[in-house]
Amino acid sequence: MARPSKPLISRETAVAAALAVIDEHGVAGFGLNAVAQRLGVKAPSLYHHFASKEDLLSEVARSLLIEGELPPFERDPDWVEQIVGISLSTWRSVLRHPQAAVLLLQFMPMSMMMGAYEHWAHYLAVNGVPSRLHLVILDGTDKLTFGSILFTAQRRINGQASITDLHNDSLPYLSQASAALGASDEEMFAASIRNYVRGVLASDAEAGDEEPRAELQAPGEAQQDTPAGVDQRKRVRRAR
Repeated sequence: MARPSKPLISRETAVAAALAVIDEHGVAGFGLNAVAQRLGVKAPSLYHHFASKEDLLSEVARSLLIEGELPPFERDPDWVEQIVGISLSTWRSVLRHPQAAVLLLQFMPMSMMMGAYEHWAHYLAVNGVPSRLHLVILDGTDKLTFGSILFTAQRRINGQASITDLHNDSLPYLSQASAALGASDEEMFAASIRNYVRGVLASDAEAGDEEPRAELQAPGEAQQDTPAGVDQRKRVRRAR
């Protein structure tokens, strides 16, 4: 029998098929046979593209995360909204597939995340944000983002009502708070990110700490170990 002119499957089509299986059956119902059946091939064919089931699942997890356009290294008066925007894009992207969200607990693509962190740290420096706050902002907003994703995904899978749309006579204060908020899950999430970043900045300003903005060093450029420089690097502050 002649070989087909094109491969029957590719990594991309296999990832899409795997995600479709998870959307329908959940991670617990995922299996290579189900993916192969959806692609019209035998399960061993998948091993031409993936070393293992876990390798395929790690690519599915990666596919959930949008690789959006990163902001240029320019001054931006709305830099806080840039962080809100990328967080919201990630939230929306993953929650299109709530059954797959849990994969990020096991298969978070850290190399991809570190590259993004480096870009955003550079961006924050250009916008005058003290370096001591960079990780507080980046790591904190990521924890808020992925925590919200996981809770929202599980609630949607279980068919539970959102806390932003609560009408329960046995929970009068929560119901009143929900009505007063008047926001969707998405709007409340965006507000949480925005208020977190603003809170970090406000807390740091209240502490009265100031750090001169330094130019970003080129890779490999050594920092002078003057006593002042050593003291500067040893300072550890927390946003209270």
